[in-house]
Amino acid sequence: EGIETTLLLWSMVQSFGDTPSALLGALLGLAAAVVLGGLLARGMVRLDLRVFFGWTGGFLVIVAAGVLAYAIHDLQEAGALPGPFSALAPLVGGTVAVGAAGFPFGWAFDLSTAIPPGSPLAAILQATVGFMPQMSWLQVIAWALYMAVVGTLFVRGLGRRPARASASAPLTSVPHHADLSHHQGAS
Repeated sequence: EGIETTLLLWSMVQSFGDTPSALLGALLGLAAAVVLGGLLARGMVRLDLRVFFGWTGGFLVIVAAGVLAYAIHDLQEAGALPGPFSALAPLVGGTVAVGAAGFPFGWAFDLSTAIPPGSPLAAILQATVGFMPQMSWLQVIAWALYMAVVGTLFVRGLGRRPARASASAPLTSVPHHADLSHHQGAS
């Protein structure tokens, strides 16, 4: 749970920056978790934990794929990986190519006009699923590969049931209370 919380908070702070709204959102989320935990502990709320952790685990896989895509973006900006910020970027009319013309080191898509990069929608999408209005081909490929491999393994793991003790397994013998008093009296 700590790792999940850390990844979600890191992703949120990366999206919003060091603003009070990021801190307020983190505090509200933690307060909601404490309230829900208290209600669960007192038996006031019933929750199928298998389903709950299935959904939250799936969401975490998506968030982690987004964190990977964001890391690829940062490495491209720093020049450690080729991309739209490097000399290898394909140009069309003096700007970095978008779409099929931009493959492999240009932009896969650019939705900046529909979803402005600084808008609340862009920040929420980036913080939750790692979607950015403008993503490079390397980011999209890394995200898709991560989802294909880790998502497949995660979904396979959901279908497995924990092993249960079989009915034919021998039970350990526990002496009855009367037997204990008999042995204690003989001491």
